[in-house]
Parts: sequence; C-alpha cells; structure tokens
Amino acid sequence: MNNTLVIIAIVALAVLAAAAAALQHFPSRIEAPRYRRQSSVLTNAEQAFYRRLAAGVGADYLIWPKMRILDVMTPADGRIGSWNRISSKHVDFVLVDPISYAPVAAIELDDASHHRPDRQERDAVVNNAFASAGIPLVRVPARKDWSAEQLRRTIDEAIDRAHV
Repeated sequence: MNNTLVIIAIVALAVLAAAAAALQHFPSRIEAPRYRRQSSVLTNAEQAFYRRLAAGVGADYLIWPKMRILDVMTPADGRIGSWNRISSKHVDFVLVDPISYAPVAAIELDDASHHRPDRQERDAVVNNAFASAGIPLVRVPARKDWSAEQLRRTIDEAIDRAHV
C-alpha cells in the first residue's frame, strides 16, 4: 500500500511538472494582451473630408465619425437575425441634431473598395437598413475636390427627399 501511494505521488508530481513546463510555452494565455493607440481614428482621406464636411454643415449638426449602425437604429422586428445583419457594421459619419442627439443623416465615403462584390453586398444591407429606419444615407464618392458648399447641398437634398 505504501508503494502505491508513493507511485501515485510521483505520477502526480510528474503531471504537475509537465503542466508547468507546458504553460511556459504559452505565455500569451496567461498574460493580458497588449495594445497600442492608433495615431488617428480617421484615415487621411477621412480627415480631409471631415474638414470640408464640418465647414459645410458643422454649424447645424454634430458630426460623429465611424458610428456603429446599431447605435443609430435598432431592428424594428426585434429578431436576432436582423440585429446580427447590422451589429458589426459602421458608417463613416453620422450627422446628429445638437439638441436632441437624434441621428439626422449618415454619410458613407465611397472609395474604390465599394466596387468589390463583397462590399456591394454589405452596402446593400446598409442601404436597406437606413431606408427602413427613415434615416437618409448619403453616399459620397471619395474625391479630393468636394467643396463645403457642394457637400451642404448634397446633404440638404438627401434630407429634404427623406422628409417628403
């Protein structure tokens, strides 16, 4: 019986030693992941567009960049499938009423990536979501020559069409 206890103790110690050795090969499972701050939350193109947008509509609206769509709307049917369709999607900018903080319109800055089939599928989901929520979604081709006045007119026209 004593020999059996000694053997069990030796086996248990061997298992513990092997487990400890194995854990040393996987330090990432024990250590918290590390992160680094982005230099900017907007790309250079988004920054340039934001400046023109702010000059055009900034006196009337708050401009919130990279908004998660679920923070702008919620599925009317309450179904999890509807929630999942938009849960990880964002829009480039949301114009927000400065008094009520209600979303007034959303803006997508469409670059060349919007020609890819996967992106077009994503865009169709986003277009449908905004249309069904009654929030204008203004798709603006990414280009450097937008003036503040052109953006203002484009956005005003989209908001006017939504309220007809």
